[in-house]
Amino acid sequence: MNENERSEILERAVRTYGPDAQLKMMIEEMSELTKAICKLWRTAPGSLDELHAKGAIIEEAADVQIMLDQIKIIIGDTKQVEAKKIARLLSRLDRHEGGPT
Repeated sequence: MNENERSEILERAVRTYGPDAQLKMMIEEMSELTKAICKLWRTAPGSLDELHAKGAIIEEAADVQIMLDQIKIIIGDTKQVEAKKIARLLSRLDRHEGGPT
């Protein structure tokens, strides 16, 4: 599936279910990702349980990413704000690591 097809499907989902329903779905998906991350913390490193927990995180992260992309359709693009936040993160990293300020 190409990017245009993906975008069309996400826009169709927003039109079909409505912004309010998709925002509520986002909350549900974020909750499921949170739960999957918490389960990982309770697993033994290198165990089969850890492998399953990581798989669950990947599944839930994909769901959250799909919903994030729908939120951008509903609310607006985040690229400008992301760029500012990434620059701020870089500044913090440089201070933390003793690099350029």
